Amino acid sequence: MQKIIGIICVLIGVWFLWCGYNVDHSVGSAFSKTFTGSPLGGATHNYVAGILVGGLGAFLLFWKGKKI
Repeated sequence: MQKIIGIICVLIGVWFLWCGYNVDHSVGSAFSKTFTGSPLGGATHNYVAGILVGGLGAFLLFWKGKKI
């Protein structure tokens, strides 16, 4: 069960990263960077969420757990 949850978390993390990339390279983001000098907050949030959820999924996939 742990590996299934890990795989799901990795897939969700990749999806968040992909969405962040799309938001970062959108016309609205280019417009925002031109006039404010900072990217849209949604792209940053998606990148952070993707890294955190993907990292959790990788941890769940490779963590062996305690053997009794």
